[in-house]
Amino acid sequence: MAYTHNVVRRSSPPNGRHRSPNKAKKRAEAGARPERGSWMVHADKDDLVSILDKLPVGVAVLGSPTGNALYINNQIVDTLGYTLTETPSTKSLMKKAIPDRKARSEAYRAWRHVVRSGSGEPRVQPYICADGTIRTFEHRSVVLRKDLIVNLWIDVTRREVAEAQLRESESRFRSFFENSSDPFVLFDGERVVNCNRAAQNMFGYEDRKKIIGATMEKLSPRKQPDSTLSSLQARALFKSALKRGSNRFEWVALRNDGMKIPVEVSITTITLGGKTLLFAVLRDTTAWKEAQHALLHAKTDLETRVRERTADLASVNERLRKEIEARKKIEQEVRKSREDLRNLSEHLQQIRERDRADIAREVHDQLGQALSAVVIDLACLREQLPPEQEGRRQVRAIEAKISDTMRSVREICRKLRPPILDDLGLPTAIAWHLRDFQERTGIQCAAAIDEKIPSHEKELSLLMFRIYQETMTNILRHAAATRVDVTLNYLKGHLALEVKDNGKGISAGQSTSPLSLGILGIRERVRFWGGKFSITGSPGKGTTVMVSMPLRPAKLTSKRSAPSTP
Repeated sequence: MAYTHNVVRRSSPPNGRHRSPNKAKKRAEAGARPERGSWMVHADKDDLVSILDKLPVGVAVLGSPTGNALYINNQIVDTLGYTLTETPSTKSLMKKAIPDRKARSEAYRAWRHVVRSGSGEPRVQPYICADGTIRTFEHRSVVLRKDLIVNLWIDVTRREVAEAQLRESESRFRSFFENSSDPFVLFDGERVVNCNRAAQNMFGYEDRKKIIGATMEKLSPRKQPDSTLSSLQARALFKSALKRGSNRFEWVALRNDGMKIPVEVSITTITLGGKTLLFAVLRDTTAWKEAQHALLHAKTDLETRVRERTADLASVNERLRKEIEARKKIEQEVRKSREDLRNLSEHLQQIRERDRADIAREVHDQLGQALSAVVIDLACLREQLPPEQEGRRQVRAIEAKISDTMRSVREICRKLRPPILDDLGLPTAIAWHLRDFQERTGIQCAAAIDEKIPSHEKELSLLMFRIYQETMTNILRHAAATRVDVTLNYLKGHLALEVKDNGKGISAGQSTSPLSLGILGIRERVRFWGGKFSITGSPGKGTTVMVSMPLRPAKLTSKRSAPSTP
């Protein structure tokens, strides 16, 4: 509020007497004590204004209770924030700062009372500042005369807010104190000054006045369970709570009917009405003690049962241990037996392949040579017979039958052991068999064979060829396919064979059935060599067989050794 500073100057003292400066000077020179306030006579007007402006409280000098302000210091201006243009007079200021007419009229009445009485009690009044905030001031007024009133403005906004919060906090505490289901007791020193309804019920008193004023000694038996006097122990515990600010302990209280109650006491120091009190929360632990006793009894009983049960379990565990050891021994024997059976199966398979090779060789050599000799003899015989003789035609018929027999012999030899497999290798043997299969069955066949397949053991070539043959046989018997695609690749040290048809598609049950002996044979031979085998099918979309075999068997020694004899 940028008011012009108008300091009231008086031409004569209030009592109407004039004091000569020369007389004052003479008295000072004579050593007389200076008159009180004599420094103001020589003080500059600006010095006085500066002193008033720097005061930490607001100062207003009024010409009348509701008239123009003669002077207002910076503290009021900075706090309210109104300019001289907005509030040129006290009335305009009051309208801005106190817009409520009733409140403004009350303020006017109070100021008039101050003027009539010459002074007034401190009065608290809220004002609306220029920025919209509400601040509360305490007014203290001094009436020097009717046209000269000094009014002090003390900003008590924070104090009022704090007092309001304190009143609200105390109100909430009282509500919480009275309505809580937990027993609450307030102590002033060692005596009860208040308690709630729950505490009355716990102690068994209908009249709260019989508890107020009592000490813990009256509300407790003479001695606590540890034989300590209740009065001495309570005094020590309360003293500790006052020193530390809080304390918690177990206590035995005494009801009005003489019944002892085990309680847990939690004490906290609080300030209520400007006084430090002890706020005690008492929780009846009777049910908890009974539950604890029952739990202890149950624990003892449980430990007894556990010991008995542990002994039984130890006996059972010993039996189970022996059974497990026996089962492990049986499993080891079964695994060994399975391994022996695999070795035996592979050994028999090798013998079978060697026998096939020997039979094919013997049939080709012995029977082929014999039939060739017969053909030569028949040719000689035919030349010796007359051309028109019936015997010559019979000899030709015999020669034709022998030629068919020789072709059958060659076919049997190829089935027993295809010579192309030993002579030209696995890729050529598969390509040759696939062409022959297409010619014999009419099923369209296609092959994709990697030309970079390295040379490898004949045993692996024979094994892959037999797996391929078994797969083609299953397609012919069960798939009802019209197309077969065969792929042979060399990938990361493995031979990978894939045979895919467009037939009916094998089901999961069929692929794992123990009656599917062909698939079971393939799976066992692949497992023995250390390879991977899979067969998948979709109804109406066909079946795919995939085999991946390392160039060297995973169990070379067991594969090439004869099966052990149990």
